[in-house]
Amino acid sequence: MNLKEIMNAAEIMEGVLYRTPLVPAPWLSKKIGGDVFLKLENLQYTSSFKPRGALIKMLKLTPEQRQRGVVAMSAGNHAQGVAFHAQRMKIPATIVMPIATPSAKVERTKGYGATVILSGNNLAESEMKARQLVDQGLTLIHPYDDEDIITGQGTVALEMLQDQPDLSILIIPVGGGGLAAGCAIAAKAMNPDLKVYGVQSTACPAMIHTLYPERWFMPPDSIALPLAEGIAVKNPGVLTREILQKHLTDMIAVEDFEIEDAIDALSMGGKVVAEGAGAAGVAALIKNPELFIGQRVGIVVCGGNIDSRVFSSLIMHSLVRQEKFIRIKVRIPDIAGTLGKVTSIIGELGGNIFELVHQRHFTVHTSKMTDLEVTIETRGREHSQQIIQKLNENGYTSHKILG
Repeated sequence: MNLKEIMNAAEIMEGVLYRTPLVPAPWLSKKIGGDVFLKLENLQYTSSFKPRGALIKMLKLTPEQRQRGVVAMSAGNHAQGVAFHAQRMKIPATIVMPIATPSAKVERTKGYGATVILSGNNLAESEMKARQLVDQGLTLIHPYDDEDIITGQGTVALEMLQDQPDLSILIIPVGGGGLAAGCAIAAKAMNPDLKVYGVQSTACPAMIHTLYPERWFMPPDSIALPLAEGIAVKNPGVLTREILQKHLTDMIAVEDFEIEDAIDALSMGGKVVAEGAGAAGVAALIKNPELFIGQRVGIVVCGGNIDSRVFSSLIMHSLVRQEKFIRIKVRIPDIAGTLGKVTSIIGELGGNIFELVHQRHFTVHTSKMTDLEVTIETRGREHSQQIIQKLNENGYTSHKILG
């Protein structure tokens, strides 16, 4: 695995895969007083970078291997990458996916003609099933721990540095490490002084735990589903960890709510739709701007396969955290005209009433008093406080509530 092999892989991809754009992100650049560019792999075929490595690996299959078919375990994006090429190359493909994989990724994988088996609670458990199918004669297309896969993924950084040779930092999401490993090999060969940061979610910081055991410990098993399921890999690659140990500048951990805010920021600020894993790099920059002050930073938006229900829900969660949507409880006397006075105060201050519940019975007050539960669209935290303060000044005891 070296720059020459990655460049050869890039030549093979010409005319088969899409060379995704590297676009400026001025709304992020302002945060660091530098220049930020986004590599939009969410626009790649199958909406992620995964078809790159899958292509290089599958072109090396023997006629016998092609006839018997391939198998892959994946939380979704690698599945679609393998299925996409298998359909083009007329190779039978079986994909083993964790039970909780978003339905959008399952259906898209089936749409490419692959047989999908839902097995296991995570990628490690899905791999056990995939290994059983290997014993039955199928060829495993590993999602990250394979030299050809790593080489193919390295073309992402190659293209970034061809488009912007003066990038000083790359930020790359890390699951099993195939993308980051390939990109680190290419980037360091092209510019030894360039810094490479990996990013993981604290919901599954397996690579951080592997590279920096003194810093992070694996969280206990939980019924909670990680937002960035595309990088929720409990068993990092052996090849990839060695490469990252040699080339990474550092690893950054981000919380799921920070990833949610990054997805919101990408959609609003950049008009870019990203899944959890795809937004992790942006979350890292927003969380740690001091690491990137004045630099020219390239961030890989590695995927855009997000379930529409999840996308709409997390956008609302993000708005609530920013207090652009608030829910307040207002104590009022149960007298005709009071409701109108309260709504007038909110409206005069520019608040948009989204929902109102007049709670007369389920309250701790006497029959002469009642509660209003009002959901309001605001301009943000300062505006929200102005509304609550004005209601209190007019004698209507008010406070923000959650839930």
